[in-house]
Amino acid sequence: MRQANHQRSGRVISLGRLALAAVFLACITFLPSPFDDAYGKSVFYLIAGYTLLAIAYLALTWRDWWVEHATGVAAHAIDIAVFTLTVLLTEGFSSPFFSFFTFLLLSAMIRWGWRGTAVTGMLVLLLYFGAGALAMVMGTGDLEISRVVFRVTNLMVLPLLLIWFGINQGDRPTGEIELAGPGPALAGPPPLREALEHVRHFTDAQAVRLLYSEADEPWQRLLTLTADGYREQQLDPGEIEPSVTPELDNAFFIFDSGRRRALRREGTRARRLRPGEAPVAAPLLADMPIASGLSFPVRSELYEGRFFVFGVPGLCADDLRAGERLAETVSRALEHRSLMSFHEERTATRTRLAFSRDLHDGVVQLLAGTALRLEGVKRAAAAGRPVDEDVSNLQAELSAEQRALRRLMGRMRADVPADRIVDLDGSVAELIARMARQWPVRFEFEGARGLLAPATIAHEIHQLLREAIANAVRHGGADRISIVMAHASGTLTTRVSDSGSGFDPALGGAIPWSLEERVRALGGTIRVESDSTGSRIAFSLPVELAT
Repeated sequence: MRQANHQRSGRVISLGRLALAAVFLACITFLPSPFDDAYGKSVFYLIAGYTLLAIAYLALTWRDWWVEHATGVAAHAIDIAVFTLTVLLTEGFSSPFFSFFTFLLLSAMIRWGWRGTAVTGMLVLLLYFGAGALAMVMGTGDLEISRVVFRVTNLMVLPLLLIWFGINQGDRPTGEIELAGPGPALAGPPPLREALEHVRHFTDAQAVRLLYSEADEPWQRLLTLTADGYREQQLDPGEIEPSVTPELDNAFFIFDSGRRRALRREGTRARRLRPGEAPVAAPLLADMPIASGLSFPVRSELYEGRFFVFGVPGLCADDLRAGERLAETVSRALEHRSLMSFHEERTATRTRLAFSRDLHDGVVQLLAGTALRLEGVKRAAAAGRPVDEDVSNLQAELSAEQRALRRLMGRMRADVPADRIVDLDGSVAELIARMARQWPVRFEFEGARGLLAPATIAHEIHQLLREAIANAVRHGGADRISIVMAHASGTLTTRVSDSGSGFDPALGGAIPWSLEERVRALGGTIRVESDSTGSRIAFSLPVELAT
């Protein structure tokens, strides 16, 4: 069901005008009237003519928003003129037709908002005083001070209340819209389809079209939603360009392409365009049940395009305000989805980087160490030495790494609780024991007993140590490695020193990228020193140890 007004404002005003005129005419015709002189007959003819005019105007504008808009000011001027004449011809300040001013103010409020109400209120107040004074001169008026005071008060207070209401009430919202479509679909049609469904639901339109392009892509896309279903088309760059006449570019407007008419919204007023040029490109009208409707632009970080809403019931200038609100609602929703897409892509990128670091620091280094150990086993077997123990150790290491890899995959699937607490010193000591079996190195480890930390922190420290140890052995040829851990003031510092040849001078002592990326991702700092006696790496991480 359409959430906007079911009956357009022009029809409401026309029906109110006819009802008011008919009641006035019936009262003058069938009820005793004090207006039996020549002026009374003039009032009868005036109201009778006004009633016929109200009937004709209602019939003329009932289905034609163009005529309704074009004649709105003239019709309002006639209403004010009839009010002035009835006051002039029937007792002046005490005229029973004074209540007509309420209709004038309300119709101005409905059609033009608080500004139209303010202008109408001031004009009616001046005309009331002028007609009343002239009626006194002509002898048709009566001066009753209390009635005049009451009516002037009404003429001042009611417009002020309506003006306040128009300024502070504002336009009603069109309702929020949540666009789904998680993952990669965020950058594709699903959220836009939901936007089309929202627009069609709100306006009760027969069909909705969206012509849009995505950021950094040359293609145009045309989405169509009707009662028969939804379809998508990919168009060549600029295939439908311009989509609207240049005068309507970036505008909110209603259109009737069959009659080459359009009304655009400028500030608080709707303006007619010069006739002649078609407001909407012909390809956008193809297969549409009706060639009139509402159009408005939408923009977000990912999309830029224009909606075309066909077959809106009771289409009129009121729908320009609805178009603005719809554009704001849809653009806000699309912008929200763009932001969510950015965050999800960023999260996915960070996850991929973390996973690649884990593979590099874990599996890749394991394979490198295993290859080195296998080479040693191969040489031992060739020399006739027993290798059963070495093969058993390699099997044990591969089984341990298999379990570690499963834990890593569990964290990626969120199967393993991230808040599990482990003995940090104990887990590092176990890792060093495994590294001693994997690499031909003598280790020294110094830690503070009783350090408890989340399993995720322990995993990160393990991976940092794996990479540092592998680099020291593979690239520096180290045979001794010292590891010292200490915690103070919320910072865990780990120092790794080796007896190798240091980093390759061609690298300028650069920090290994895997270590640097992982430490920075954890919000820590890393310092590296390297010379011919070996390398020294110290990384500090903000860690609140568990108690």
